[in-house]
Amino acid sequence: MITKEILKTDTVLPSVVIRDIIKDWEVDAQNILITSFVIKTTDNERVVRLSGDALDRTSLSRFVNTLKTDSRLSDITFPLSDLASGEQIPFSLTMTFK
Repeated sequence: MITKEILKTDTVLPSVVIRDIIKDWEVDAQNILITSFVIKTTDNERVVRLSGDALDRTSLSRFVNTLKTDSRLSDITFPLSDLASGEQIPFSLTMTFK
């Protein structure tokens, strides 16, 4: 159901959030599998939880660093324990989309 809040021009649409994160992901798409997007609306921001699996720690680290350089994203939290294993790494990231 579409609500008036979703249609407000100062609200970021979920499709825009997903589209922009996918653009960041495309560089490492062959090594990163995104399995889940969860988007929570808070006022004019979207809090995003992104989960998936990475082929290796280098690819995951590169993906996280790419997200950190995206000016539309902030407060990226990434448990360092996700980098503990060397291959087939499950991960979960939380970030705010401005």
